Amino acid sequence: MICSMVLYNVTMIENLNKNSLDFLIFVIELAADNFFGGKKKVAYLSLLNNGILDFYAKTYDTSHTLSESYLLNELSEKIGKKIS
Repeated sequence: MICSMVLYNVTMIENLNKNSLDFLIFVIELAADNFFGGKKKVAYLSLLNNGILDFYAKTYDTSHTLSESYLLNELSEKIGKKIS
């Protein structure tokens, strides 16, 4: 379900391929597990509404090379929540 929601709402971004879609799903799941009590839909909507998904889609070339801990810290700053 997350995959279809991401695909539907991020299609305005050019060059969205399988790798970038996989990365966006990873970011959603990472945020859900660390900031939203495992609630993927809540995490997805928050990331979408705050432009965070668009940011990661547009910066995929560099963002996907970042470590998980770096992404967590960056997400924490962007979301405004502490890592649980």
